[in-house]
Amino acid sequence: TYEVSPPSWQVPQCTCHDASQAVQGSRSTTAGASPEQGLVSAAARWSDSTQPLTLPPADGAAALPGLEGQIEGDASAVLEALADARALAGAEAGPLRIPCERLIRLDFAAAGSVLNWAARQQSLGRTICFERLHRLVAVFFNVIGINEYAAVLPRED
Repeated sequence: TYEVSPPSWQVPQCTCHDASQAVQGSRSTTAGASPEQGLVSAAARWSDSTQPLTLPPADGAAALPGLEGQIEGDASAVLEALADARALAGAEAGPLRIPCERLIRLDFAAAGSVLNWAARQQSLGRTICFERLHRLVAVFFNVIGINEYAAVLPRED
């Protein structure tokens, strides 16, 4: 009885540009810039924000087990196990590199515990790097704010 039909199809008013071209081009937009130039500028800003920390080469870092599978609820036990594995390996120098290529899914509560753990590690003077994250998980980490306490590096493939 109360159904409302969706609006009719309308032709899009914007175009898509490659972000790598935007990075090479001008990064500033003027007040009179077109909407599509604003989109390119936003893509350029995003590509700059994906690498918040410069890390040394992985030579001095310990090879650790990483985050994998589906992590739900409190992830503190998993994260503390990673820190303990690093301590057992005797690799206190260099960043703690956590491979995440086998991480399938992380819920909001687990992301909160990752944020708290990363903040605690930074307060202890340790550098944390979550490496080879799926791009959606990397974006989720950035939205939650984990990138303020640890490097969040998405997969290259």
